[in-house]
Amino acid sequence: MNTATAPASILPALVKAVRPFAFKGRRGPLALRDALVRHDGGSASVTATDLDIACTIVACEPARDPERYLVDAASGVPVGDAHDPAEFPAVDRLDGSPVAQFVIYFRDLKRIADHIATVTDPDNGRYALGGVLVENPVAGTVTMVGTNGRRLHAASIDAFDATGEVPENTILPGPFFAAAVKAVKAAATVSGIKSRQTDNLIATVVITDKAAQIEWASSTVAVAARCKRIDGRFPRWRECLRDYDAGTDNTVLAADLAGHCRTIARESKIVADLRADVFVRENATAGRKVKRGQYQHPRGVQFSRDGIEARGCEFARRFAFSGTVILDPEYVADAVDAAAEFAGTDAVTMRVENELSAVYLPAGSLMAGGPGFLAIVMPMAAD
Repeated sequence: MNTATAPASILPALVKAVRPFAFKGRRGPLALRDALVRHDGGSASVTATDLDIACTIVACEPARDPERYLVDAASGVPVGDAHDPAEFPAVDRLDGSPVAQFVIYFRDLKRIADHIATVTDPDNGRYALGGVLVENPVAGTVTMVGTNGRRLHAASIDAFDATGEVPENTILPGPFFAAAVKAVKAAATVSGIKSRQTDNLIATVVITDKAAQIEWASSTVAVAARCKRIDGRFPRWRECLRDYDAGTDNTVLAADLAGHCRTIARESKIVADLRADVFVRENATAGRKVKRGQYQHPRGVQFSRDGIEARGCEFARRFAFSGTVILDPEYVADAVDAAAEFAGTDAVTMRVENELSAVYLPAGSLMAGGPGFLAIVMPMAAD
């Protein structure tokens, strides 16, 4: 880093950048809700962690006496003597021995955060479904996969300056990617880079045998976001591709279909809440005590040759479609949005075989070993 100085108000911006990494739960070490601030000659650094993910941002500042103290990560207000900065976890170094490294564009990192990490299930311990699987099956590409067991999003992106090989079953926490994106965007702003100019920034990803790190730096600011690798086995997701060549392709307009599906999800919830209240009242009148949660409301959106029709509310749109299947409307909306983002066009493909088979939404050339995207959405039961 050079000797350019940062503005006097640099600290609030640095705290904001690392805020997503601080502990936010009600239980756990209170000090993890703080961020550690260090002034050292001509630089200032801020670190925050919840022990699973961590971030340190270093920026140039006018020279001042060395100092370290804690601030509340949510407000940036110094905590005084409430907590001892010497007890803050030592998370400012990458744990383990590096085994692989590659460079990607920031726009691709953001796509992973927006469309892959978001389909994980952090509350499900089965098969480490709370993480994103990282693979590099073909030289020059990196594939990242997220799933909650009912839907799956996979993206293959171009990587350059790649060295080493990503170990099998490398799983990184889903929230890590969104937090890293926020940190880099905030740091870029501190560095004077406007939001619309961030797509072509490049970030370095380092994988070790225990952890991973995403790095970005300008001449005045440097970001290092770190996470522990998740222990556990990721599902054998490529087995889901065995029926990929079956079915019929339908071209749909992503913006329209996503909007319709989100309307269905929203309206169905309103209707479900109203009918649950009626369910409780009617049973009470009949002398039966029931809870709202016992009411089972129809769910899903049905695709057929007539187009789509909601099962939980009054909503239908007519258009030509081949195949019949019932899907979760929110899953469809997320999948078509992601496919359109990776394809760079609003017209995306839905491959449907029958009401019992997975629906595929491909974009680009992921299946051929190149950059691209694939969503797999499992059907819902008809009853």
